Amino acid sequence: RGNEIRNWLVHNNSDKHITHYVIVDDSDDMTDAQKSHHFVRTSTHDGMSYANYKEILKILEKESGANDMPTF
Repeated sequence: RGNEIRNWLVHNNSDKHITHYVIVDDSDDMTDAQKSHHFVRTSTHDGMSYANYKEILKILEKESGANDMPTF
């Protein structure tokens, strides 16, 4: 799955409009780079948790350099 995402980004981001992204999935078959910089694993049973949400914000804040991401 990680290779599919990487290939999609390569083929659909030639103008570099995608600058920040997070992969949210209950499977961890992502590339090593995705796992360490863009990936949040959710629970297969429970789905996305508040902790996952906080991880997503942390990744996006780090990528954008922003400290004022919404906290809703």
